[in-house]
Amino acid sequence: QPPFSLTTPSTTQAVLSSDYLTVACPREYFDKRFDMCAEKVERLSNEIVVLRNQNDELNRQIIYLKQYQTNVDHDH
Repeated sequence: QPPFSLTTPSTTQAVLSSDYLTVACPREYFDKRFDMCAEKVERLSNEIVVLRNQNDELNRQIIYLKQYQTNVDHDH
C-alpha cells in the first residue's frame, strides 16, 4: 500500500499545494499577499475619508439644529 492514496481529499491537496507554493516561491507569495493588504488599506482609508466627511456634515447639522432650537426657545 502506498504511503498516501491518489484519492486524497481536495482540502488536503489544497493545503499541501499552498504550502509547497509558499516554500517554492515565497517571494511571489508574499508579494501577492502584500499587494492584497495594500489594496485593503487603500480601500479602508478611502472609506475613512468618506466617514469623516459624513461626520463633519452631521456635526454641522447638529450645530445648526442647536442654534435653531435656541432661537425657537428665545422666541417663546
